[in-house]
Amino acid sequence: MREGEFVVLLGRNGAGKSTMLHAISGLVPKRGGTVRFAGQDLTAARPRRIVQAGVVQVLEGHRVFHALTVEDNLLIGTYARSPHGDRSKLGRIYELFPEIADKRHQPASRLSGGQQQILAVAQGVIGEPKLLILDEPSAGLAPIVIDRILDVAAELCRQGMSILL
Repeated sequence: MREGEFVVLLGRNGAGKSTMLHAISGLVPKRGGTVRFAGQDLTAARPRRIVQAGVVQVLEGHRVFHALTVEDNLLIGTYARSPHGDRSKLGRIYELFPEIADKRHQPASRLSGGQQQILAVAQGVIGEPKLLILDEPSAGLAPIVIDRILDVAAELCRQGMSILL
């Protein structure tokens, strides 16, 4: 992939799409091949090192911390680069995702499924990755939410972020 490129990985159910994304992110062991990113060999790297290199994966499903507030969920996305959280990134995220801005002090458990997925994507974006991997961000969501996530992804690409969907 090149910088600012939007690539979609297609295949039938069970073909290994998610497994490949998990292998890139270091979440499952690799049986062969290599993972290179920005000139670095990340094949044997642990997930934390991969995130520090600029690769962030948003896992399939509404994977957020339900007991934490929306804002605390977002701050978790900054910990790889700032161990105390980086509040300076919140303004940009609320501009990109206004649908969660007014809910910032609510527990994530009070969000709808679509809002939780938007929060999960925002949690990935706030870390300012060079490559954002989205594993089926549209699963089970209303078309309007899917369009919203894809619109933001396209805007991020225009700003130079690479997206692997």
